[in-house]
Amino acid sequence: MINRILACCFTLSLLISSGSLAAPLKIVCHEFAPFSFINAEGKTTGVLVEMIRTACKEWPEGCEIDLLPNRRAKQLFHSGKANGHFLGWNPQRAQEMWFSVPLIDTEYGFYTLPEFKLSQVEQAAGKTIAVFMPSNTYYALKALEQKLINQGLSPLKIRPFTAGNSQPLKMLIRERFDAYYVNKAVGAYYAQQLGYKDLAYLPASETIRYFLAFKKESNDKSQIKQFNQLLFKLKREGKFDRLYQKWNVSPSQVSPSEFEQLSIPF
Repeated sequence: MINRILACCFTLSLLISSGSLAAPLKIVCHEFAPFSFINAEGKTTGVLVEMIRTACKEWPEGCEIDLLPNRRAKQLFHSGKANGHFLGWNPQRAQEMWFSVPLIDTEYGFYTLPEFKLSQVEQAAGKTIAVFMPSNTYYALKALEQKLINQGLSPLKIRPFTAGNSQPLKMLIRERFDAYYVNKAVGAYYAQQLGYKDLAYLPASETIRYFLAFKKESNDKSQIKQFNQLLFKLKREGKFDRLYQKWNVSPSQVSPSEFEQLSIPF
């Protein structure tokens, strides 16, 4: 009997040391269609969600993906209670976060009513601009505002929204502000859902890359490295191609030689 107990304890120790009993990756996100949202059937979906879900099917410990209100998702992420969060890359984040291999390329820009169309970024000076915050989109808008000020133009009148859903577009239609600064794909998705076909769009950023981010202080770098190698393998094998087509997004073309400078363990 004692030998059987000792054998069980030894087997358990091997499982623990090999990581077989490690907890699944806990990943949080917020409503930000078409990247992450809850569909009509109540299922969490979106291109980023489906990409990571594909990888998680081959990840030994699996994953848990929870869609939450934006501030709640960020609170869990920054407190270390969640491993990962879908985010855009910026230098400040790279100081305290590791990133997955880049998942998709996208851009930010201004959506306006046709009669108030912007033909150049400088025309946004002094206008009331809606934006989702806290977000990388907001920080990009602030950087753009500073460029306008440096040119001697008026600062923006920024109208923040705490959710990246359809509400800002509904208010844009009611002329509650002049423009909505948002990810191009997000604005296009909600405009289609609401039946808005004539909105004008002006691109206003360089390529923006979306990643799965991990706080350095609450994650194991070697584990993130292994997960990145899995993602890279799946992308190379074309496992994400149907998702790029389904959601009409572009894959990122970042070379592995750039990974280290982007804080991507690989």
